[in-house]
Amino acid sequence: MIEGVLEVRSDCLFISADGERWLLLWPQGYKPHSTDGRIEIVNEAGERIGREGDQVRLGGGETRPVEVGGTAEAEQWASELTGLGIPERCGDLYWIVSPF
Repeated sequence: MIEGVLEVRSDCLFISADGERWLLLWPQGYKPHSTDGRIEIVNEAGERIGREGDQVRLGGGETRPVEVGGTAEAEQWASELTGLGIPERCGDLYWIVSPF
């Protein structure tokens, strides 16, 4: 579990906790939406999981590029995992969110 604040930087959604920032890799069916100028995440049923600036608690686990072969490999791995392009600017510390 991780508990922290949802934060958007460089068009990437992170969770910030204890001075660290993890790029959130969401399960299929979870989607970002902009509401009132803030990003929120909804699950496949349309229920809001969290909104930019919210304190949230998420299940899942952490991974780092060295664990999957380096930065380029990590970006490719994260892109394949999520089905989305993961820009380099989004950092090198990932939190793989488990569905709940």
